Amino acid sequence: MYFVTGEILLRNEQSMSYQRLTPMQKEVVNIIDEYSDKRLHKLFSKKKTVKEFQDTLNDQIFKDHIRPYIEKRLYQVIQIAAENKFKVFMKEKATQNIFSDDFLTLHRKPALPYFRFERTPENTLYKLSILRGEEKVELVQDYADVISNSPALVILNKDIYFVDQTEGKKLTPFFTKEFVTVQQSAEEKYFSTFVANTLKEHDSVETIGFDVTDSEPTRSVTLSLEMGMNNEPVWIVTLKYSNYQIHPGSSQQRFVNFKNRNNRYEFERFSRDIAWEESLEESLDEVGLKSRDRTNFTLRKWLSNDRQEKVYEAIKFTNSNCEFLAESGFEIRHKLDIDYHLGKVDLVIESTEQEDWFDLHAVVQFGKFSIPFIRLKKNILSGDRLYKLPDGTVAVIPLEWFSSYKAAFEFGHIDGESLKIHKQHFSQVDDAIRERHASTIDQLEQLNHLEELPEVKPPQGILVKMRDYQVDGFAWMWFLQQNGFGGCLADDMGLGKTLQTIALIQQNKEFRVRETNQNTPDVGQLSLSQRKYHPDLTGHRSCFPDPELAERDRAFCTGTESHGPCGDQPGKERLPLQILRCYRFQLSHGPPGYRFHAGLPVLLCDPGRKPDDQESAFEIVQGHDRAPGSP
Repeated sequence: MYFVTGEILLRNEQSMSYQRLTPMQKEVVNIIDEYSDKRLHKLFSKKKTVKEFQDTLNDQIFKDHIRPYIEKRLYQVIQIAAENKFKVFMKEKATQNIFSDDFLTLHRKPALPYFRFERTPENTLYKLSILRGEEKVELVQDYADVISNSPALVILNKDIYFVDQTEGKKLTPFFTKEFVTVQQSAEEKYFSTFVANTLKEHDSVETIGFDVTDSEPTRSVTLSLEMGMNNEPVWIVTLKYSNYQIHPGSSQQRFVNFKNRNNRYEFERFSRDIAWEESLEESLDEVGLKSRDRTNFTLRKWLSNDRQEKVYEAIKFTNSNCEFLAESGFEIRHKLDIDYHLGKVDLVIESTEQEDWFDLHAVVQFGKFSIPFIRLKKNILSGDRLYKLPDGTVAVIPLEWFSSYKAAFEFGHIDGESLKIHKQHFSQVDDAIRERHASTIDQLEQLNHLEELPEVKPPQGILVKMRDYQVDGFAWMWFLQQNGFGGCLADDMGLGKTLQTIALIQQNKEFRVRETNQNTPDVGQLSLSQRKYHPDLTGHRSCFPDPELAERDRAFCTGTESHGPCGDQPGKERLPLQILRCYRFQLSHGPPGYRFHAGLPVLLCDPGRKPDDQESAFEIVQGHDRAPGSP
């Protein structure tokens, strides 16, 4: 039985024969058309005709350019034929008929090269065959040829094999001979190069006359922060297996060491740990890094487009994740223009609450270095993000610290290694501190919302009807006193600051009497300008200072029972409230620039009124503690 060629199909979409083809048959015809004589002439020659092109074709050009082009398409055609079970035959050009023996068998499953090295006392023998499943196929056949060099496609008699992991030209010598002999003089170089590479790249290798040992390598991994090709920071992963370094994206799967011990050849072979490498990639993915090539990693999203800000952002990312990355096995390095600190950066804040202050003691932990936070004041206020550490490395201050702590440095006062912030600046306190002093902060927050302050009715002893804003002012001062806050009543002249203050004093009097279950004496309204005694809130008596202060209406102070001006009774106990008519004063328990020995909250009720005598701006505490000319 034989077949006769009925029609030669060409790529012609108008042809009925072409239209009857299946999509995959059309694909085969189209690929074959790509290496037709006309197409090759058009692609590789400037000659006028196809014949002139063929007659003048240079062998080297055909070998280097045209043959690889044709082989690539032949491989595609045979691959499609094998997958779709198309019949393929081979015939001589002069033969018209096609017989059953002309059809070829296409082996769809790829074959693998099978290497055999045998070292004898005289020489070394090298043999190459192919392995199809468990079947070893010898290359010495009646007919053997290479259809495609790379990828390798060979024909052995009537069988066509797809051969992976090698090139067709490496199979060619074994089409005609069983072994290749290597002389002793060339053995060491041959083993250290070709044999070593074969053991490294291929699984199916048979060895005789020398040792090959599979071992477990030591493993380590580095993560290096560098500037990438697009001028953007990248983290580059480098794997180290014993004495070899590779990137995760490398195709190399094995490593081989060759040793010649007194003419005894030995190979040590070890493989990559895929599970370990996958765990490394999972760790990088977990912290927010991405990669397209498994080697160069970058942030999923940058917060800034500025190059330098991206560097700072990469440093901060490394600082934040260095402990997790170290636990995952990474050794962190960098190759940047500045020797940056890559270790952990942590701000530890401890705070205590004084009468009028939040006392902050903060320490920044830059790796092994503990730096008082106040030393970063200059950086925070000037916006300088770089701080040099004792070992010469440069730390990058997190960007959020500038917005969180700049106001604290502006309003706070440095005392030793602490930062004192007055409670009136509570809004500048960091969230972590606000949580520790939530009760005080909540009370301070109410000062921003006067409508939410507790409603307080004027005391019964106030016989005049106070206006609404005066009641609000009185309630506000009462709230301050109840929570231990100082304040300044800053109503304009003539709006009743004195009345509001008298109401506060009367409220204290009535409140204390109720607390001690005593009847409220009928003393009428209190006056700040009368020089007389009034019962104090605990049953003792209160007095004004000396006549000069009483005349000037400078102050009102309370104390234990006395029979003269307060200034004449040193050491007497005073109630926790001082009301001043003058705003020019100092507190001794506060930061420099303030002086006040009473150690009590201060409430200014007439800040608009300046003293007549600048030399006696403030005299109120026992012993006539004077602060002449105080600012």
